[in-house]
Amino acid sequence: MTGRPDWGAVPGDPGLYRPEVIEPGLRGLAEANGLVTAARAAASLDQGALVHGHSGAAMPAAAHAAPFLLDVLEHGHHAAKVAACGLLEDSMRFDPIAGFGRVPTSFGSAVPLCCAVAHHVHARRDAVVALGPLFRDLLAEAAGHWSFEVGEVIDDGRDAVAFGTLRGTLPEAGEEAECHGPDGHVLLGVVRRELPAVPGEPEACLRLVGVTPESLPARAVLIPAACGRRVH
Repeated sequence: MTGRPDWGAVPGDPGLYRPEVIEPGLRGLAEANGLVTAARAAASLDQGALVHGHSGAAMPAAAHAAPFLLDVLEHGHHAAKVAACGLLEDSMRFDPIAGFGRVPTSFGSAVPLCCAVAHHVHARRDAVVALGPLFRDLLAEAAGHWSFEVGEVIDDGRDAVAFGTLRGTLPEAGEEAECHGPDGHVLLGVVRRELPAVPGEPEACLRLVGVTPESLPARAVLIPAACGRRVH
């Protein structure tokens, strides 16, 4: 496995986090050739490495491991694909331990763990779809952790109206958002669709209630504010 992080340097709750089992666990999933070997590898990753299944807690390492799990999902043995899918779903479904709920990503230095995992899943959406209906629940889980990459922004005299790329599903009624940029993140008010969605198209137009265009950082990415409040 290339490009892997130093798992010991990834933060984690000292009472639960087991970084020493991550590398062999991921390698075991990638090399699994049957149900038994896949289950053994997945079990090691489920006991404080990426998630702690017994307590229902997600670990920051899950976000760093997501690309490797998605590789297994695409190329691994069927049993390993199912196991990797389950770990990814749990990484988004489980709440993080207090103090360990945010991770650095390509679009922000402190992104909620669930959204960081979902970002990787959204990026490989076509590959997951190609795997068939068995793995569609992964996309459904990621959909609620939407992200909006802001492109052009205009001021209509009341709010900012932003054009950009939406991944996942923004609720019809809108939702409070966090705005992430190079200098950190801030809480916004409600964002909602300004124009109806076009099926299958990621381009979207959102109204950012009470926001002025100049208050948005360059390369802004919006995500659900509720995800930033999650704690185990």
